[in-house]
Amino acid sequence: MTVERLLAVVSGRSLYFASARQFADDHEGALPRREAERMPEVSFETNHGIVNPFEELQRLTKINCWHERDFESVAMWERYIPAGVDATVTKSSIRRLGSALGDCYVEGARAPETIVIKRVEYLDWEADTSQDRSMLGRFASRRREIQDEREIRALLSLRIAEEFGCAITEMGVLVPVTVDELVEEIVV
Repeated sequence: MTVERLLAVVSGRSLYFASARQFADDHEGALPRREAERMPEVSFETNHGIVNPFEELQRLTKINCWHERDFESVAMWERYIPAGVDATVTKSSIRRLGSALGDCYVEGARAPETIVIKRVEYLDWEADTSQDRSMLGRFASRRREIQDEREIRALLSLRIAEEFGCAITEMGVLVPVTVDELVEEIVV
């Protein structure tokens, strides 16, 4: 992450979970072709007009991504950090991430939202089907063409909070984190 983002994590004691709509990959949260062909195309009406359920699911799903590798990857630096920008590697583990994340409370919600941590499954988008067919599991399945990313994802659905009348942002959300628990090492 950039030094600026790291300082925000440390000083704000929170991690940014991007909305699935903010990702450049147009397959984000989509079903592989074989699964999608079995699903009827539907839409429904809300106070905001006609809504596409897939787009709503993207809006209500927030994601924090990690790269799983024992060493640095030049490809990851080039893909995610612009040339000339100071950046860091924050070393952690799945266990540390899980224990560092606090409960995610949405203002007005009756209970905290659950954060699920998953290792991304990379699929042949034309032929394979996902092992995890849960709502959040859709966001842990990606095309095999990008399997070099070796992602671990912390996934948060704010669907229930919205059903109880909470206003959910189009963009990402900040989730409390215990920085000392999360960070094993920082490399600049």
